[in-house]
Parts: sequence; structure tokens; C-alpha cells
Amino acid sequence: MFSDKTLLITGGTGSFGSTVLKRFLDSDIKEMANIIKQNMETGKIRHIPLWLVKIFARIGDICKLFGWYSVPLSSFRLNNIMTEYIYDLEPIIKISGPLPFNLNRGIKRTVKWLRETGEISN
Repeated sequence: MFSDKTLLITGGTGSFGSTVLKRFLDSDIKEMANIIKQNMETGKIRHIPLWLVKIFARIGDICKLFGWYSVPLSSFRLNNIMTEYIYDLEPIIKISGPLPFNLNRGIKRTVKWLRETGEISN
């Protein structure tokens, strides 16, 4: 369906679907996280199993029932995070030309920009 296509992949809160990354970009979410980690020069990436995140989301649902509406995680928010969005960029590329960056260079430039704007510290 998407062979020979350039895709923009986003998620409800900026997450990337690991299946989509692996299938279409020949990458996966852990590889992308490691590239970001290297460029940001941070420590070990910690992972939380999905089953545990689902439990936290359910706890958030219960908290909302008792009046705490701004919980950091609920089932609704988790579903948004896990939703994969795929857009065919071929019409845009026909106008703008090929993408100027690969994944590594794009992450490197994004981290540099975040540092320059003060969004993250050096």
C-alpha cells in the first residue's frame, strides 16, 4: 500500500508507532530513542512495560471518577498515545522536492534547535 512512498508518521502526543517505524522506515522506536539519547548526551533510557502503563491508566480513570480530572494518564490519553497516524507525503514532495534530512541528521538538528531556543539545557 505504501511502498515507494514517503510518510509523515505522528502520534496523539508525539509518539511513534513501533510497528509503523519498523515496516516503513526500516527502524524501530528503540533505535530512534537511542539516536535521540546519543544526541542529547543523556543517561540510560528506562522502559516501562505496557501492561504496567495500562494499570496506571486504569488508576487514572478511577481518580477521575473521584474528581481529579487532570490526571497525568488515563485510558483515553493512553489510547491517544498509542494511536498511529500515517500520512502519504507524496503530494507535498511533488511540490517541495525530496526530504533534505535523514532520521539521524533530523534528530541532530532538532536537538541543536531545542538547545538554542532554551527548550532543553546543554
